[in-house]
Amino acid sequence: MELTEEGVCYFKDLGIDIDALKKQSGAFVKPCLDWTERTFHLGGNLGNAFFRWCKEKEYITLDPENRGVRLTAEGNLFFKKFKASQ
Repeated sequence: MELTEEGVCYFKDLGIDIDALKKQSGAFVKPCLDWTERTFHLGGNLGNAFFRWCKEKEYITLDPENRGVRLTAEGNLFFKKFKASQ
């Protein structure tokens, strides 16, 4: 799996250092199966970086009782805009 040039530009615009992620050990980008939902999401170093970015922006919160992640109101707006741009 590879990230397109458009994808590279998108994540760089968010402030995610793509070049540094590519140098880290492990997969740069890969699909990751969510066993609960039975759907794939972004995995690898890029997936981890994007997850941290979403937490820093307070677009998501973590459920303290399980592995659940919830969108905040701001996160919901962000992902609606993202989906609309596709």
